[in-house]
Amino acid sequence: MLILSFFLPQNILIMKQKDWYYYLLMVCTTLLWGSSFVLTKQLLNYFSPISLIYLRVVIASLLFSIICLIFFRNDLKIKQKDIKTLLAFSCFEPFLYFILETYGLKHSDPSVVSIIIATIPMFVAFLSIYYFKENFTKINLLGVFISFIGILVMLLPSIHDEAFSSLGIACAFGAVLSAVGYSFFIRKFPSNYNPVVVI
Repeated sequence: MLILSFFLPQNILIMKQKDWYYYLLMVCTTLLWGSSFVLTKQLLNYFSPISLIYLRVVIASLLFSIICLIFFRNDLKIKQKDIKTLLAFSCFEPFLYFILETYGLKHSDPSVVSIIIATIPMFVAFLSIYYFKENFTKINLLGVFISFIGILVMLLPSIHDEAFSSLGIACAFGAVLSAVGYSFFIRKFPSNYNPVVVI
């Protein structure tokens, strides 16, 4: 959450007291995100990674299709020129991201994988600075540095553990790079599309 707080829009960081539901949404998102690693690890006892990803994507696609058809029917058209970019970022995420994350969870501890996945905002920040030439304040960069040190401190004890898997770690970092690729292409996608439709 420390990492994410540096990348939240300023108007979310300075919320009024009446906007308590934003805090509630952030807490719910964090709980769902964190529990997904543990639940996925448990489900891998019964399903292969590909079967699990397939079921996950099919269920999500059905739910989102229903939501889009009910609430966003008029927003479903995508211009021909934007389809290539849409396909590019969807290859990175969800396709590559979920394959690599799930195989990472199959071979490694969920806490280790979740820590590695938590580095995504750091790598996206580097992409923003060096490729998109965005300005980051010293506070932002300090936050990234402190987060990176925290991640190293959390990972170092696991390296000497019997359960440590270099394949699992490599897959988790592959998922991180996939998320960075997604971030790169999504920035090239026009912002006038409804986010729910894009998802």
